[in-house]
Amino acid sequence: GGIVKIGWATDPARRIRDLSLANPSRLELLLTLPGTKRLERSLHASFAWLRVRGEWFTRSAALDAFIAEARSVEKDGRAA
Repeated sequence: GGIVKIGWATDPARRIRDLSLANPSRLELLLTLPGTKRLERSLHASFAWLRVRGEWFTRSAALDAFIAEARSVEKDGRAA
């Protein structure tokens, strides 16, 4: 359960700290990908059906699978 923010940042660690100031829940960085705002827009479109508001999306099996696959590619340097 929960929600996931899909966003673009030049400094993800700093962005997490900034978001944490206004959020009562503990935030966790699940994944970073190299890319641009174009990738961000593409991911927003891909998961639009899960959008709660703005850049926040309902966590789901589909989103978790995407994160797991991207982590696998990042770790192994290739698609599984």
